[in-house]
Amino acid sequence: GTLYAWGDDTESKHGILGLGNQYKAIRPCPNSQLFDYMIKNVSLAETHACAVDSSGRLFCWGFGPNGELGLENHNNQINIPTIVTKQKQFNIKKAIAYSNYTVFCSGAGYVYLYGTLQPQLGKLHFSTNKGSFGGSQPPV
Repeated sequence: GTLYAWGDDTESKHGILGLGNQYKAIRPCPNSQLFDYMIKNVSLAETHACAVDSSGRLFCWGFGPNGELGLENHNNQINIPTIVTKQKQFNIKKAIAYSNYTVFCSGAGYVYLYGTLQPQLGKLHFSTNKGSFGGSQPPV
């Protein structure tokens, strides 16, 4: 489907809306960068976002100083959805953007991660069952 974005990113200017240099949208705005793709999964973190289309392509955008955008040019910030070319050999089923990383699951059931787990207090759990992944937070 068509991806719409709205909100206010004028203070941090992380590009989380994915609308280029437009950092504020009062009403839902369609993302023209993704018109040619059927988006089936979207995930947002505080500073970056990712989406997966029906063909299994992964797109990332926003601010990712720890490599969470997965971009080959090591760009820390991109304000429009950009295809992650490193994963073209995989058919991505689902992606999740989290504070310092992006994790995604391939059609073959393998889990991959861009970014760092470092200041996280929670643990990323991997299952021996293909395709299972999730996160947890420490008890309070």
